[in-house]
Amino acid sequence: MTASHTGIHYRWKDIDQLEHFYSQVKALFPAKFWHLLGQDLQTKLDAKQQPQLFKLAKASTDKHPSTQEEFPRLQLYSVKDGHALAAFKFCLHLACIGRPRSLELQVEALKITTCG
Repeated sequence: MTASHTGIHYRWKDIDQLEHFYSQVKALFPAKFWHLLGQDLQTKLDAKQQPQLFKLAKASTDKHPSTQEEFPRLQLYSVKDGHALAAFKFCLHLACIGRPRSLELQVEALKITTCG
């Protein structure tokens, strides 16, 4: 898992972890802000193994961003404002929930690492 200013990136081999993570944090923000970004999500996701991510992928509209990235990215996105929501708030919630030993953020050329 990698956290960036535009969301949380997961490798396909870890997609079940993303499903679990999303199931635990989706109530923290209104459903309209959650967005799953990636290539061919509806064909790559298993509706039985990753039902919540599959539902999120189906909810994507042409008002949401698209990507050429091969890996899925879970993000908070405002259709109204046309951009991903602030990563620092998102990562703060991650830290509060998961209590990671380290959290790495890459903002433009700046690299910030915090250890707990």
